Amino acid sequence: MVLTDAELHEQLNRFFTYVQERLQVDTFILFGSYARGTPRDWSDVDVAVVSPEWEGISRQERMIMLGRWAWEAGAQWVEPVGYTPAELAQAYPGSFLGDIRDKGIYYRPRKDE
Repeated sequence: MVLTDAELHEQLNRFFTYVQERLQVDTFILFGSYARGTPRDWSDVDVAVVSPEWEGISRQERMIMLGRWAWEAGAQWVEPVGYTPAELAQAYPGSFLGDIRDKGIYYRPRKDE
């Protein structure tokens, strides 16, 4: 099933809110089929979570933590991955992470006032 725009925004908002309560986030980046506007049945919602707090945590541990948070947030369609700002900045153009950085849709977290 392809998510409607309203369902997509609901999934993203749930996930973003939940993660921001647990992690200092520099940015969220939507990538993949939903960012390109070409989702198909059973497409997941690919999101990169960029945070300096990932430093020293393995990519596997990041995925496990983010996957659990997506489930707990009720954002079961979100398939998150975590990167540090340095990893994002150093990614080669055309690489997987370079494409996320260069072609993704950025969502900046709201700052508390």
